[in-house]
Amino acid sequence: MREWPESRAVMDFLARVTRVRRAQAAVAGATFGLGVAAVAVLVLLLNGGTTMTATLVAGAITLAGVFTAAFRVEASERASAAAVEARSPECRNLLVTAAALLHDAGPTPVAMCRIVQHDAARAAARIDVASLWPWGRHSARLIGAAVLCGAAFLVTVPAVGRLLPDLTTEASSAPVVSSVRVTITPPEYAGQAPQTLSDPDRITALAGSRVDVLVSGTAERMRIDTADSASDATRSDAAKFAATVTLAADGFIAITPFDATDVAGARRLIGVTATPDRSPVPRVTVPGKDIFLREATAALDLTVEATDDLGLRTLQLAYTKVAGVGESFTFTEGEVPLTVTRTNSRQWRGTGTLSLAALSLDVGDMVVYRAVAADQRPGSARIESDAFIIEIVSDSEAMAEGFSIDDTQDKYALSQQMVILKTERLIAKAAVRPAPSAEAILEESLMIAAEQRSVRAELVFMTGGHFEDEFVEAAHEHEISDGRLDNSGRADLGRAIRDMSRAAAELTDGNLKPALEAEKAALEAMQRALSRRRFILRTLTQRESIDDGRRLTGTLSDLARSRRAVAAPAVPPYVLALRDGLSALGALAARSTLTPSDTSAVSTITESLLKAAAGDRAVIDIVAVLSKANEAIAGGRQRDGRAALDDAAARMTSILRTAAPAASAGSDAETRRLRGALSDAQRRGGGQ
Repeated sequence: MREWPESRAVMDFLARVTRVRRAQAAVAGATFGLGVAAVAVLVLLLNGGTTMTATLVAGAITLAGVFTAAFRVEASERASAAAVEARSPECRNLLVTAAALLHDAGPTPVAMCRIVQHDAARAAARIDVASLWPWGRHSARLIGAAVLCGAAFLVTVPAVGRLLPDLTTEASSAPVVSSVRVTITPPEYAGQAPQTLSDPDRITALAGSRVDVLVSGTAERMRIDTADSASDATRSDAAKFAATVTLAADGFIAITPFDATDVAGARRLIGVTATPDRSPVPRVTVPGKDIFLREATAALDLTVEATDDLGLRTLQLAYTKVAGVGESFTFTEGEVPLTVTRTNSRQWRGTGTLSLAALSLDVGDMVVYRAVAADQRPGSARIESDAFIIEIVSDSEAMAEGFSIDDTQDKYALSQQMVILKTERLIAKAAVRPAPSAEAILEESLMIAAEQRSVRAELVFMTGGHFEDEFVEAAHEHEISDGRLDNSGRADLGRAIRDMSRAAAELTDGNLKPALEAEKAALEAMQRALSRRRFILRTLTQRESIDDGRRLTGTLSDLARSRRAVAAPAVPPYVLALRDGLSALGALAARSTLTPSDTSAVSTITESLLKAAAGDRAVIDIVAVLSKANEAIAGGRQRDGRAALDDAAARMTSILRTAAPAASAGSDAETRRLRGALSDAQRRGGGQ
C-alpha cells in the first residue's frame, strides 16, 4: 500500500465508515437474536424450564447474532468506499478510485495519484457519516426486541396476573395452573427439616407429614383432590391459592382449575409416595440362646440392643416366669433394670442382671425373656424381640445335654392358658384411653386366633389314637364297667376342641369377651379330660373299616372325568389400570384432532394409575408423561401432546409385557374329545 500526504485523511474517513458499518451490523444481529431468544424463552418456560436456563439460552442466542452479523461485514477500504459511493452518488466514484490507488497504484503517475487523493480527501470532508448511517431506526428495533424478550420472562412472575389482569384474561381464556410450590413438613417427632419443591412431578415424604400446596394460576377457584378427599383451595389473592394435605398413604394430589362458569381446565397431577415409619428392631445379644440350669441360684448378665429409622423412645428387658405343669400353671410378669447406652437417637444398648434366686424357681419352671422397644411415634405399640428361655431341669435332664442323642422331650410354645392370658391383656389394652385403633386391635385378635388354632391342632393330634377293630374295643367293655377306665374323658376333649373352634371364630371376628368365655370353657374341659382317670382312644367302626380285598377292582370305563372350570389368574389392580389406560390412549390416538376437552380422559387415566400403584416409580413416570401430554393438549400443541401420549403408551406396554399374567392356552370341545379317545385307546392297549 502506497501512501501520500493527501491519503491519510482518506484512510481515516474509510476506517470510520468501517466502524460504523460494523456497529450497525452488530446492532441488527442483536435485534434478530433477541427476537429469536424471546421465542425460545417462551417455549422453555411454558414447558417447565427454569428462569436461569432461559436466561443462559437467551444470552447465547443474542451473542451469536451479534458476532455473526458483525463479522459478516467486509472491513476493507474498498468495501467501505463502495458503501459510501452507494449512499452518496455525488462523489462520482472518487473514493472508490482513491481506495484502489492506495492498494495498488500500478503505472499511474505519482502526480495523478496525489491529485486523486487530494480530491477524495476534500469530498470526504464534506460527507456526514451519521447522516448516511442513521442510528434512530436501529436503536428503536433493538429496544423493541429487548422489551419483547423481557416480556417472555414474565410468564414465571406470579405478579403479572395482578399488574395486567385484562391482558392475562385476554391471552388465556381457559383456567390454567401456572406453577405449584409444595412445602413438606415432617411430623414433629421425626426431627426433620421442612422441604420445598417447585412444580414437582412426584413427592416422597414420611407418612403423617403435612404438605402445604401453593398454586399460582388464572382461575376462579382451585380444587385439590387426593385419593380419599376433595376440597377447594383457599384463595389468598387474585392469582394464588393455598391448601394443606396430610400424607397418610401412597396416592396423588390433583389440582384442577375452574373458571367463573365452573368449566374445568387442564388438571395438574402430583404423585405421592408416603414412606412409613418403620417399627424398631429389638434383639437380645447376650446370651441370645436358651439356657438349661440345675439350680436357680445364678445371676445372668443380659445385653439387649435396639435400632430405629428415626428415633427410639424406650428400651426394656421383660421376662415372664412360668411355674406349674400341664395346664395348671401361672404366669408372672417382670422387668430387669437396664443401664442404657445411647450411641445416637436411633441406636441404643442396654445391660442388666437377672437374679434367678429372687424368682424362687423349682424344677420344671422357666423364665421367658425378651427385649422390648418403642419409637418416638405417638401411639406406637411396643415391639418385642425373639424370646429365649431359662429352664430349671432335673439332674437326669441336665446330664442328657452332654450326649449326642436328641432330646425327645415335647416342648410346646403355646398353651390354652397362654391364649387366655393374651386375650385378657388385649381386652385390657382396648379399654385404656386413648385406645388403639380398631384395626390394631383386630390385627392382634387375629394373631391370638392363629395361636388358638395351633393349640387346638395339638389337642386333636393327641386324640388321634384308635382301635382298628370295634370288636377289640367290645372285648374291653368289662374294664369300662369295672371303673378301671372312664370314657367321659373323650367327651371332655370333644367339648374342649369345639370350644377352641368357637373361640378362634370369635377372635377372627374381633369379639374378645365371647372368645375369652369360650377359651376358659375349653381350659376347664381339658383339665377334666387330662385328669388321672381318662380314656381318650378313638375306635374305628366296622362300617368305616377298609376292605383290602376290593382295592384296584371295578370297571375303569365307568370312571368319569372331572369337569372343573379353570380358575382365571388373579390380575393385580395396577395391571387392570394399565390395560384400561392403554385402551383409552388408543382411542385418543385414533382421533384426527385432539381438543382441550380430551384432557379429562387423560386425567382419568392418570388418576386411576395413581390410585392403583402410587408407590411404583415406573407408574409415576408414566403419570408425569401423561401430565405433560395434558398440558400440551390444553395449550393447543397437537404434536407435543401426541408425542407424549405415544411415549406413555410405550411405557405402559413395556410394563404389561412383564407384569400381566400369561393367558392359559384354551382347547375347544373337538380337541378334548380327541384327547379322550386317545386316552381310552391307550388304556385298552392300542397305544404305543
